[in-house]
Amino acid sequence: MKNITRLDAHYFMSIIMVAGFLLLNTMFPSLGMAYAVILVVLCLLLYGSTRCNSQKLPLKDLWILAILSTIIYPFVDSIFAGQLTWVTYITGDPKLLFTPVYVVLYWVYAVVLFGYLYLRLSSFLKKWWIVYGLTGSFAAVGATFFENLFNEAQFYRNAVSQPMIMHVPLYVSLGWGLTFALLPFFLKKKHLMGFMLHLYVGICWLAFHYILQLFVQG
Repeated sequence: MKNITRLDAHYFMSIIMVAGFLLLNTMFPSLGMAYAVILVVLCLLLYGSTRCNSQKLPLKDLWILAILSTIIYPFVDSIFAGQLTWVTYITGDPKLLFTPVYVVLYWVYAVVLFGYLYLRLSSFLKKWWIVYGLTGSFAAVGATFFENLFNEAQFYRNAVSQPMIMHVPLYVSLGWGLTFALLPFFLKKKHLMGFMLHLYVGICWLAFHYILQLFVQG
């Protein structure tokens, strides 16, 4: 327990808040609450990152990466939502091209959350492949869980593409996992790669989608 910091508590509490809200939201959908919760969570984590960083982790780099990655996000998402129709957004809130604003906010949360996990794991695990593997696995499982809840609440809908994990195609989970397993590469070149982070996720989704279709069809 001595290795658990106040900032760890901030991040753990953020997971409880987001997961609890999304579970409740499947029964009582509320777009307004979706915005309120994510804004509170991001403020909580930003405060913790500036005031409670006793481990001296490079959290500023992580936030820069997350924020820069939102610049290209709507353009990449327009391919999947607008051209390929692999995702359909159902809510009528303001959009950046095809992407609702709440999606971009939750993306920032995901980058900061999974990035923090990587930084904490790398601070006490010496084998890089274990750190990368655990980070990617957590990202794949966490993103699949959250995306299923958004689908269940009818905020958006993923197009069916076998194999599926409930509402979410497997290629989505694999894309999240591979991207965040390689997060150290993006952090080292945060100012350049921040613009490329979601583009890389999109490339992973495309690649895994067509690879899985080869297995399913043949």
